[in-house]
Amino acid sequence: MTALPHHPHGAECAEFWESRYRDGDARWDLGRVAPPFANLLKRRPSWLEPGRMLCPGCGGGHDAAAFADHGFDVTAIDFAAPAIEQARRYLNASRTLQVVQHDIFTLPVSWSDSFNYVLEHTCFCAIPTARRRDYAATAYRLLKPGGYLFGLFYRFDPPDEEGPPFQVSRTAIEDVCLPQFKIIHWSTPEQSIDRRQNRERLVVMQKCD
Repeated sequence: MTALPHHPHGAECAEFWESRYRDGDARWDLGRVAPPFANLLKRRPSWLEPGRMLCPGCGGGHDAAAFADHGFDVTAIDFAAPAIEQARRYLNASRTLQVVQHDIFTLPVSWSDSFNYVLEHTCFCAIPTARRRDYAATAYRLLKPGGYLFGLFYRFDPPDEEGPPFQVSRTAIEDVCLPQFKIIHWSTPEQSIDRRQNRERLVVMQKCD
């Protein structure tokens, strides 16, 4: 992903992201499931069993559909209408997949303690850094006890361009996610696409009771 042009209130504004889709500038969208997720589903670690999953900032829905194809009950959300339109093409009777247009920071109270997993992929790096703690608090609220916040945290490289995407570091993640989560896995995936090699981390965090 290349940094997007600056826009007043950009990453907090649905119109900002909708304009990227309209302009054909959705460079964060791989057009398929992220290869590290495909590998994760293939090897299926012991902690990753089918359950209820939330995909915030789902974009075109490729990751959400892949997990739904493997037996997960997936709710995919995005507040950009073009993203939701694209994600809805994956809706069919063979998948347990729900696609909802919504702001991740104002999800219903009734969703609290409802999900086994929150799947992260280019959402954390896209929101303003001042809202990262809100992101972690939202994930904590939505997850069941012992649930997992996991996924590909992107952009581990020098902050030489203005975001979004905004730079990410382990310290930045720990500052907003600990102590409500504990990190149980951290690695640099070998399967990342070329332009993201060494720029993303596969991180698995478990909700602390």
